[in-house]
Amino acid sequence: MTKQATPSATAKLFAPDVADFLTQFPPNQFQIVVALRNLIRVTAPESKETVCWGSLSYHRPNVGGRVSGAVCLVTPRPDEVELGFVHGSALCDLHRLLQGEGKAKRFIPIRRIQDVRREGLRGLIRAAAEYNPRTAIGRRKNIKL
Repeated sequence: MTKQATPSATAKLFAPDVADFLTQFPPNQFQIVVALRNLIRVTAPESKETVCWGSLSYHRPNVGGRVSGAVCLVTPRPDEVELGFVHGSALCDLHRLLQGEGKAKRFIPIRRIQDVRREGLRGLIRAAAEYNPRTAIGRRKNIKL
């Protein structure tokens, strides 16, 4: 039997604002958030984690701020956790996971812990981590991991 993370135990491991943010999730969403955080940290280790816009925000300071250097966002919603991509419309989505109709932003609804293991999810995070809107490097790049 594996021990599952709990909001109080996991929150102690992170910066105060991140720890406070994590306490707002109900247990089922908390497990999803922890799994997404782990996936993002492994897939985009150069990204910085902060709390911004009611989300866990991941960006690359060496590329730019929270918009130009954006990798992804983890946002609580009433019935799901949303994995958002500020530059999602520029990413190649072979598995058609991305939703949304905005000019740039796209998202993936994560409703179950199993959704974190969807094929193509890791590749989208990696593509977002390699995308640079200033040079359009990574635009519609097909990255499979």
